Amino acid sequence: MQRMHLKIERFLLNKTRAVAYLAIVFGIGGLFFQPGCGSQKVLPPPQQRQHIQEIFHFYLVHKMRNQSTFPTDAEALKTWAVAQSDTEKEMFVRMGIGGKEESAFISPRDQQPYLVQKIPTGDPMFGAVVALEQEGVDGKRFVVFDSGRAEEIEEQQIKSWMKKSKSKK
Repeated sequence: MQRMHLKIERFLLNKTRAVAYLAIVFGIGGLFFQPGCGSQKVLPPPQQRQHIQEIFHFYLVHKMRNQSTFPTDAEALKTWAVAQSDTEKEMFVRMGIGGKEESAFISPRDQQPYLVQKIPTGDPMFGAVVALEQEGVDGKRFVVFDSGRAEEIEEQQIKSWMKKSKSKK
């Protein structure tokens, strides 16, 4: 009887391991093998999304310290961040941007300085754009919204938002 219980325990243990193994294999496989044509690109790595969020964090501290005023452009925000690197050191470190006063302002994808520009989207889900890549890659640019959410957006959509923004002025 004891031998039977041991066999059942081994069977269940092996079955549990097999199910876990299959879940891992299929889960990881799903990350690399996307359905559709072979030229479909895998989602950009999280590092690119996090990078543009660094400029958002500088924008956020600037907004808190300057009565919610929006910086005139990326250079003005960068100049402010560099000038405040000692004064705001603790805050920058807590937000994960300490020591990144220079590097946060250049997109690693297109090697261009980010644009800091408030662009209303008209969509409450997104809010307004506060920073975006100048060129991006393959017709898409990373943008960061005033909520802190970063997304890769089609060039046409960005141009549409910009056009609507200019027509409202």
